[in-house]
Amino acid sequence: MDTIDQFTSLVRQSDFLIGAAAGAVLVLLVLLLFKLRRKPKDFEAFSGEQGTVWVSGDALRDLIQRYCEEMPEVGRARAIIRFKGKQLQIQIRLRIRSDARLVGVSGYLQEQIGGIIRKNLGMDNIGPVDVMVVGILPVAQSRSPKKNPPEEEDPESRIRS
Repeated sequence: MDTIDQFTSLVRQSDFLIGAAAGAVLVLLVLLLFKLRRKPKDFEAFSGEQGTVWVSGDALRDLIQRYCEEMPEVGRARAIIRFKGKQLQIQIRLRIRSDARLVGVSGYLQEQIGGIIRKNLGMDNIGPVDVMVVGILPVAQSRSPKKNPPEEEDPESRIRS
């Protein structure tokens, strides 16, 4: 009987442990999904006598991503906008071309993005602009002008010859 009781106790413990682990994984997945779906909040760009101007986090993210992707060295960009207190913090995740100079690209983007936000949105509370390379893409094919396809001979001209 002792062997059967020990076996039953072991099965109950393993069921409990498996259930607890599955529950913990489920809770973590729900929290992760919630965090990923959270949109950047709107923020006050500036205010004056006639009212306040707000900018959505999505608009700011799109502005930064488009600016980055205009560079030939950048294949794709994703901007992550956060606020720490009243300071705007930006992280840019890039996929760059294999022939790009990382120091030059990142330095240029860090300088320009801060300037664009100050100039276009009138914001001065801009914190660090962090750049993270998350992928390397092949060298972009040079875009040469399309060649005109060779003209086909007229079948009747061959017959006449």
